[in-house]
Amino acid sequence: MEWISIDRELPREARLEVFVTNGHAVAPAWWLAGRFEAFCKPGLALKWVTHWSRFPSPPQKAP
Repeated sequence: MEWISIDRELPREARLEVFVTNGHAVAPAWWLAGRFEAFCKPGLALKWVTHWSRFPSPPQKAP
C-alpha cells in the first residue's frame, strides 16, 4: 500500500473509498465532493488527514 501526501496529490475521482491517516491513526473514509468524509458517518469531514491510500484490490476467487 502506498501512502500519498495530500500536499502532493488528491484523488481525481468524484467518489472513492480510501484509507486515510495522520501518522497515528488509520481509518476507512470516502473522498466525496473534494473532501474526505468519515466512512461510518457520511457528512462528517475529516480535517486531520495528512495522507491517503486506495483500498487494495479484492482477492481473486478460487477456481
